[in-house]
Amino acid sequence: MIDPNYDQLLESALILSPNLRSMLVEQLVASLDDEGQAEIDSAWGEEVERRLSEVESGEVSTESGEAV
Repeated sequence: MIDPNYDQLLESALILSPNLRSMLVEQLVASLDDEGQAEIDSAWGEEVERRLSEVESGEVSTESGEAV
C-alpha cells in the first residue's frame, strides 16, 4: 500500500528543476545504502591498496592502455 503522502511528494518533486531532482535522487539513493555497502567499500579500498603495493614493489607489471 502506498503512503497517502506519496502522490503529493511526487508531484512536488516533479516541479523541481532537473538539477534539483537529480540532487534529490542522489540523496534518496544514498539513504538506501546500508552498512553492507560500507563493508563493500572497505573491501574495495583494501583491494586497491593491495594492487597498488604489488605494482610499486614490482611483483606485477602493468600494460599501457593502447596494448589492451
